[in-house]
Amino acid sequence: MSKLEFPKAADGHFYLPIILPFHDNVIFIPRCFVDCGATKCVIPRLANDNTFHFPKTGVDHNVGTGKGERDFDCITIPQITIMNLEMIEGTLKFIETKMQEKDVEGWLGDDDDDFILGMSFLNKFDITMTKKGTIVINR
Repeated sequence: MSKLEFPKAADGHFYLPIILPFHDNVIFIPRCFVDCGATKCVIPRLANDNTFHFPKTGVDHNVGTGKGERDFDCITIPQITIMNLEMIEGTLKFIETKMQEKDVEGWLGDDDDDFILGMSFLNKFDITMTKKGTIVINR
């Protein structure tokens, strides 16, 4: 069983470092917003159009958001991997983990949206929040 623990950010939210596939390589996203109220993961449209090119698979209509209802173009994210932070010889390093999921349902957000980890990814893990203000992810 794998276990990762991440502190709450100064703004009171949780962010996870992730990597996403990009052709034969990966792109590192150091702060992906954890949103347990989001049904699916969100990739900003501009990032998808200019970098990832995940194909649209349909449209979800009348999705409730914090900004009201809207339509979202659907995508399938080939793989999302959570990275870990470790102090190695006095240097903070990002380490790839086995905490990953393939073919994750997602939406294309607005250009100014954050990268968001929604429940289409998060529900694959056992996630708890501690009293000391950390999020613990188990698999």
